[in-house]
Amino acid sequence: MSSDNFWVTKFAALRYAIAWLGIAWMRLLVLLPFRVQLGLGRVFGRLAYALLPARRRVAARNIDVCLHDLPAEQRAQILVRHFEALGMSLIEMAMGWFGRLEDVRGRIDVEGADHIEAALAKGKGVILFSAHFTSFEFMWPALRALCPLLAGMYKSQRNPIMNRAMEHGRARSYDLQISKDNVREMLRALRKNAVFWMRPTRATEARAACCCRSSASPR
Repeated sequence: MSSDNFWVTKFAALRYAIAWLGIAWMRLLVLLPFRVQLGLGRVFGRLAYALLPARRRVAARNIDVCLHDLPAEQRAQILVRHFEALGMSLIEMAMGWFGRLEDVRGRIDVEGADHIEAALAKGKGVILFSAHFTSFEFMWPALRALCPLLAGMYKSQRNPIMNRAMEHGRARSYDLQISKDNVREMLRALRKNAVFWMRPTRATEARAACCCRSSASPR
């Protein structure tokens, strides 16, 4: 990844001290019982809810627009649960990157694996197209067992420490990690009958969400 040239930058370790501390925290976190981890995740989410008013307003606005038919009290509850889910996503990310893969697999139930098998039997590769759910870092170990060749897209992070951690963590399950803009590599992987995970851009997600909401029957 292009941002990895920070290793030759003077005082790089000090410059990215907070990121290193975050990685160390994630490594320690996965040693705790999973229920304790999730409880801490909810606490982190509620702290984010309290300390990030701008983010809270954005989330509240989105919920109001998409779920305007729900009572205000229920929308407020969903907002809190949303931040709790974000906090728990940090836990799931830590488990996906640094936890024991056997423990992660043991917490996932896979439905519809026969669809992947049937698609792979055609020999043309498989595209797994999904939204950018908070739990997606948790699913790679489970997919690994279903895919002879597992590939996925990534978006480089601004922080090179997080880039390295992400690359290392996903490499435990991925065979190939391909930049979101590298269509040629994606096609090469599909010609090798790879299972390729990709997610839409934010704009695509927003359009899909609006279409789904408008077509849904009122409750």
